[in-house]
Amino acid sequence: GVGISLIITIIALIIFSIILTYTKVQENVINPVIMIITAISILIGSSIVNAKIRKNGLINGGIVGRNIYDINIFNI
Repeated sequence: GVGISLIITIIALIIFSIILTYTKVQENVINPVIMIITAISILIGSSIVNAKIRKNGLINGGIVGRNIYDINIFNI
């Protein structure tokens, strides 16, 4: 789940960076879009984990979200 979330995040951020490069998007849009991309990737990753495990859904989803958050902080 964490791996799939990271892949989704990286692909979405690359697409967003291409959009930023070739269009005139204002700078105040960057932070909300990055937060939305991260939230969607965490949602997808934790949904995949919960579908496979089918037990302790809230705990496993929280673990996936925390791992993605920590990895993003580490990379920054």
